[in-house]
Amino acid sequence: MRPAIVALATTIAALPVVATEAIPTEIRNFLDRHCVACHSGEQAQAEVRLDVNTIQWTPGATADWERVHGALAVELMPPTGSTQPTSAERESAVAWLEQQLSRYAHIGGEVPRRLNREEYENTVRDLFDFPEFVLPEAFPADDIKDGFDNVGEGLILSPPLMAQYLELATAIADLILPPAGGPAVAVSKQYSLATSDFASSGGGLEETGAFRVVSSRNMSSTAAWPDRFEAAQSGVYRLDIEAQAFETDKMFYERRTEPLRMGIYARPKADQVYDPFGEIRKVAEFEVPPDSDAPRRFTAEIELVRGE
Repeated sequence: MRPAIVALATTIAALPVVATEAIPTEIRNFLDRHCVACHSGEQAQAEVRLDVNTIQWTPGATADWERVHGALAVELMPPTGSTQPTSAERESAVAWLEQQLSRYAHIGGEVPRRLNREEYENTVRDLFDFPEFVLPEAFPADDIKDGFDNVGEGLILSPPLMAQYLELATAIADLILPPAGGPAVAVSKQYSLATSDFASSGGGLEETGAFRVVSSRNMSSTAAWPDRFEAAQSGVYRLDIEAQAFETDKMFYERRTEPLRMGIYARPKADQVYDPFGEIRKVAEFEVPPDSDAPRRFTAEIELVRGE
């Protein structure tokens, strides 16, 4: 059963199939008796022609036959006043159309896509009777396309995101069906980053064992990202960082009296490189006193997804 649960990580969608198929004699006779009087020739009502002997299952033709199926299934057609088929005839025609459309109709009429965050959460909750399930806050947000987060073109499934979906689905599977050996035991690991492990988008400088990030009242704040670190596993990390506010004696404005705000952000290593900070996930914020004579240590527990 485990593979069925892990399959939540993706969406299986059929690719479009174009085929030409002859209409069976029984269905052809049904259409001749009840449909072609109005739906034939260049002046066919609703621009739906049913005076054909074969169907080429292109997207346009499929859409027309979906309309035919809907009208027959709810008895909108043939219209009132026309000769009506028997229940058995109607059921036979509807059943044939359902069979054909299940083979050739495009799923949803849209580009095949994955579930978005909300759809994924709701699916897990309903499928496993798990109403309290929520995606981790660190899980990547969905891209917006034309103002919507459920458009196939915007829901790209990159290899790093696929890996995160697979990891999440495996965790759900382990929660619903714990492995025979019991739950996995997390092994703690420590990472130390030197000042040489950081790179800045501008205004950063490594010197005397510290990495300076320039920020001033007349200059935009800058940032530094660790070049040589990314989360190896999704989970909770304890972040210890030493920081100190520094001001020179050659400033042309008064010395700072309020704390300096230092924000810590997380992003996939290869993504959001040029995104504004308002669009990147903030995981912690510290206030660094302006009058400290030595660096102070700040600590926070943060959630990181593998690859951030």
